[in-house]
Amino acid sequence: MAEQCGRQVGGALCPNDLCCSQYGWCGNTDDYCSPAKNCQSNCRSGPPPPTGEGA
Repeated sequence: MAEQCGRQVGGALCPNDLCCSQYGWCGNTDDYCSPAKNCQSNCRSGPPPPTGEGA
């Protein structure tokens, strides 16, 4: 089976807003979606950065 997304297939995105893992597969678990696991697209973001001056 060939990879589904990411740099392995020319930057393709996953359907249904699924995350693309570092290995080019679509899914919706931390293994696919975590930036710490080198997610490629539709990744979960970390906590939002603080906003405002002197926060």
